[in-house]
Formats: sequence, structure tokens, C-alpha cells
Amino acid sequence: MVLDNGMADGHEVVPAAWLAECFVPRVSVSELQRYGYQWYLGDMEFRAGGTVRLEHWVGCAGNGGQRLYVMPELDLVIVVTAGNYSEPEQWQPPIRIVREVVLPSLL
Repeated sequence: MVLDNGMADGHEVVPAAWLAECFVPRVSVSELQRYGYQWYLGDMEFRAGGTVRLEHWVGCAGNGGQRLYVMPELDLVIVVTAGNYSEPEQWQPPIRIVREVVLPSLL
């Protein structure tokens, strides 16, 4: 639905204009991450074929390492489920999987 501007099976589920507003950075979280309306927005750095790339994403994050990454330029949705609940470093495994395994294997 996010990749198709709010459409699912040919029906509008969420207005495209609202999604566009959701993906406007409102608050800076870190150097490569911002926050819009209920969505994280960022650029993920990774290596593919000896080249360092940045790939734009929008997504969601939950406790335990649950992650949703939508990468419009790649027409890609990545979902990571994990169980590292309430661990201080629970965010690291999902990012490493996407950065070191998934993205380099696609490009």
C-alpha cells in the first residue's frame, strides 16, 4: 500500500496526499534518521560490490527488534520480526541483517 501511494488492489486505502505528509521529516532523530507523522524516515548506508551506497527508507520500529522498512526506489518492503524484548541493543540485529545481508544481495 505504501509503495503504491495508498492503493491496494486498485482501491484507495489511504489518500496519497496524506502519505506524502506523513513522510515529510518533522523531527531529526539522528544524522541519518528523521521522524514524520508516525513514520521513521531515513537513509541506510551499506556496501554493495565494493561501493558504499545510501538507500532511502520509511518505516516503523517496535520493541524487540520488530522492523518494517519500505524502500520506494528499490520497490522493496522488508519485515523483520525478532524477540530481543527490552534489550538496550535490540535495534542492532535487524539493521545488520538489512545492511549486511539483504541489500547487498539485491544490488
